[in-house]
Amino acid sequence: MSPRDSSTAAVNDHSEELASRVASYRLYRFGAGLLTAAIFAIWLAHPERDVTQIALGSAMLVLAVLPALMWAKHMRLWFPVFEIFMLTGVAFYVLPFTGSQSDLVGFDPAVLNKSAFTVVAFQIAAIFAFNTTRMRFRPSRSWTRPLLPESAMKLSAIGIWLNTAYIGISQFTVLIPYELAAPLRAVFFGCGTISVFIQCRYWGQQRLSGYARLGLIANIFAQSAMLASQLYLINVISILGLSFIAYTTTSRKIPLLAIAISIPFLGLLHSGKSEMRKIYWGGDSKRAPELTDLYSFYQEWFALGISGHGENSSENDTDASLIQRASLFQIIAVTVDRVPDKLPFLSGESYKDVPALFVPRYFWPGKPTALEANVRLSLYFGLVAEYSADSVSIAFGMLAEAYANFGFIGILGLGALMGTLFKRVCVAAEGVDLLSPLGIFVILLTAWSLQVEMVAATWLSSLFQATVVMVLGPMFGLRLIGR
Repeated sequence: MSPRDSSTAAVNDHSEELASRVASYRLYRFGAGLLTAAIFAIWLAHPERDVTQIALGSAMLVLAVLPALMWAKHMRLWFPVFEIFMLTGVAFYVLPFTGSQSDLVGFDPAVLNKSAFTVVAFQIAAIFAFNTTRMRFRPSRSWTRPLLPESAMKLSAIGIWLNTAYIGISQFTVLIPYELAAPLRAVFFGCGTISVFIQCRYWGQQRLSGYARLGLIANIFAQSAMLASQLYLINVISILGLSFIAYTTTSRKIPLLAIAISIPFLGLLHSGKSEMRKIYWGGDSKRAPELTDLYSFYQEWFALGISGHGENSSENDTDASLIQRASLFQIIAVTVDRVPDKLPFLSGESYKDVPALFVPRYFWPGKPTALEANVRLSLYFGLVAEYSADSVSIAFGMLAEAYANFGFIGILGLGALMGTLFKRVCVAAEGVDLLSPLGIFVILLTAWSLQVEMVAATWLSSLFQATVVMVLGPMFGLRLIGR
């Protein structure tokens, strides 16, 4: 390379770095402005509420957003997995507590305040652990070298199409044997997650053609429509969230148009979800629409969402409301209200099956399933009848589970553990190739950071399965061929 070429490359690199810093600071200012406006809204929207309650809601919001703001302001080089994980608290904890509280009517204000303080304690513990943890090791080359060449990223669009096809086949046909369902789900979900992430990063880098963008949008729409037909919205939120995250962290810009389109649709679906569950989950077993029925299925769902029928139910019983709409803050309020005054601490009961989940079912055919901890918690708090425990799912989340087991000690311990683990992974993966084992694990961890409705056993086992298929398996394969 000639001196002139070297000088030109250096100027280009400096220009790109400067542009990135400007975009990052703009993202910080935009986020700080939204946070300020949201805090004012919290204080002005419900002046009749207790000042303590308003202050706790504001504290929850600040602590949920603060890590992401600092990441943008200081232009951190690690991928913001922890920051994304903390941001989920806005949707699952802050909004239910600071909003209309229509689903919290049956709780004493002291219980609500204690529940909010529980969330704040977790946030403080997690942020403190993240900021005080120092990286003391560097990953070996086997974790940082690419599993595939850079050119393989261009094939990521194929991975998205394959995952879309798999979702359609698995949900609307009986072609996949039961024995292969779990491993194939792990393979295709992992492949699809990584492919969506790569394609959206390409979009953020302005490296995606117009046709490729249309294909990406079409696949995300098709996957969302098929997954939501099971009447669970968390998978749809995860796909959209991962897409927005991949784009934003690369371009340092928020896809406002895409978010503005997505939120009203998700709001309508959420509004009509409880009534749709009554229709399709009533009786002795669940039923799901066929592929050819999806159009009429969504017509019915949107009509219920627009009418607000699902939200205006005359149901006053708190527990019944929880079954219909599993808000994580509601679950924490139930847990704080009943433990330990009415029910004793579980003292690790819901965690006892976690070690068994890492044993392959081939060696232990009768091992516990990852959902048993969730079922055990639902029955313990009387949120579901025993005959319907396997068919009705209550989203608990790890915070409520930690409090149910060990109280505030469990909350602080969970926060410290999550903050420490996220920091070690983020720093270790800083600057590594996206297609390296560590890079792929960070993508998977990003997707799982959105799965906050899971209990620890489900979260760990599903992440472990995806890691085995997408990270450890390819690493072992490369060692066998001597690469």
